[in-house]
Amino acid sequence: MKKMFASYPQLILIDATYRLNDLRMPLFVMLVVDGNGASEIVALWFVVQEDRRTLQKMIRIFKEHNQNSGQIAVVMADKDMTERDVITVELPNAQILICLFHALRNFSREVTMEKMGISSDERLAVLEVLTAMAYARDEATYEVHYKTLMDMNLKTVLDYFDKNWRDSKNEWVDCFKDGYSNYLTRTNNRLESMNHQLKTVITKSSTMVVFWRDLMICLKSVNTERNHKATQVQSRVPVVFGQETSTDQKQYKTHLTPFAFEYVSKELQKVTGNASARLFEGVSVDSCTCRFWTSMSLPCHHIIAYRQHVGDDVFAPDLCAQRWKRDFYMASHPVFSVQQFNNSDDGNNNHVDQPSMAVHVAIPAAPTRTLSQNEKYRTAFHLLQSIASGVSEMGMREYRHTMGMLKSVETCIKNGDEFIVAEVVKQTGHFLSLHLR
Repeated sequence: MKKMFASYPQLILIDATYRLNDLRMPLFVMLVVDGNGASEIVALWFVVQEDRRTLQKMIRIFKEHNQNSGQIAVVMADKDMTERDVITVELPNAQILICLFHALRNFSREVTMEKMGISSDERLAVLEVLTAMAYARDEATYEVHYKTLMDMNLKTVLDYFDKNWRDSKNEWVDCFKDGYSNYLTRTNNRLESMNHQLKTVITKSSTMVVFWRDLMICLKSVNTERNHKATQVQSRVPVVFGQETSTDQKQYKTHLTPFAFEYVSKELQKVTGNASARLFEGVSVDSCTCRFWTSMSLPCHHIIAYRQHVGDDVFAPDLCAQRWKRDFYMASHPVFSVQQFNNSDDGNNNHVDQPSMAVHVAIPAAPTRTLSQNEKYRTAFHLLQSIASGVSEMGMREYRHTMGMLKSVETCIKNGDEFIVAEVVKQTGHFLSLHLR
């Protein structure tokens, strides 16, 4: 968790989930987005109360254990005033953004016929305008919708909006939110998805012992899925495009993670399709005022078109934020570091921590033709004979470890489960790590 936060501290998402244990203690979950667009849990908190003092202590503990907390640029949360006030004080460099879903839900809860003294038709009309304001693509559109709200002459609604939402428009209106490095994240859907996974595994209102057990099972499952996706990034060689594909696309695909390249590829296609024929003020070879550039820190089609116009290279690796670079992703992801063997010792019952190692995932070559069942059996039999011969010559400690790995492989094959065997290489030998899917 600490390593992933240290690598990707710019954007964090915070929310709480409830009714998971019999003590009714909320579970706060903090996520970051890694270089391949995956959600990564970096902190979990149990709290008895959600008051200012508790939330403040929670954030301070996190800061004490994470030196990169000063690099947090954006915090995605709901509109809870206590939570927002604490974040503002404890993370002064961060811009708070309100989840779009939470904003619309608050509108629906607060703008009611009873609270506002309006009719059903008026309520629907107001909610329609507020929703349009939230999705406004530019400031001019936002102001048009605000004027529409004013023209309705509903004083209670306008007073409510001006008091609670007008001054914080940078936190909930799309066009203003994308002015920060939110990586086009407008909602807490990532957290909602994670909370759903937790509630699927954890027994509702369970005892703390059962709750903790189920939580560890869920986290292990999430990490296994995450590691599998990460190994695919390493093992899958970037596909060679067709003849119509430019060298620039090939270079970006090799340089970026698949998640980041998908965005850049769309920007390149916009230029190819002459969508950027008109260059406008505010664009240069290394900057732009558009939402994509400010939000994603990746070359937009305006920059690409301008670079073509002035004869500069379209492939500009320096314009890609470090978080999106394939090499950085490989270096920062936990699956490409050594796994700790809890039972490792030096022969004298002393625990030994394994050093960091690079991980290379071996992907078997596809057969040139379809083999018959007998051919598959003979090939596997000879391979396993060779393995048995090698295992029989091992020392007992290495033998027990290897047999445990082989039994896990056997279980996966019998159950029809997928698995990945990663070869971890260091100067003194080889270790095998099994990742189940």
